[in-house]
Amino acid sequence: MLPARVRPKDLKAGISWHTKAAADQKFGLYHLSGCHDAGRGVAKDTARSFELYMQVVSTVEVDPLVCSAQYNVGIAYLKGDGVTRDVDRAVCWLERATQYGNQNARKVLPSLVPL
Repeated sequence: MLPARVRPKDLKAGISWHTKAAADQKFGLYHLSGCHDAGRGVAKDTARSFELYMQVVSTVEVDPLVCSAQYNVGIAYLKGDGVTRDVDRAVCWLERATQYGNQNARKVLPSLVPL
């Protein structure tokens, strides 16, 4: 977790802490990926964001954070953000996310997979 003295609007300090946390924890990787995806505190870089999300989903233990990263990987494939657009891979990742309870993935999948 970030020290209490770091204010939410201090983006450079936040990026620094997320980068340090990313070296050891999926939590840091996940949040650093979101910063790259949105361009918060760093230049917007969807390819880097995708790489970081892939590191999160490669962890053995699946929890809500990994499930959310699976959803984000699926959406990246669906939109072609940071990776070549591939609807089949998007469906695969979104299905993985739904297996672990991601509600956003459950909402997106019906429009992609015919009944």
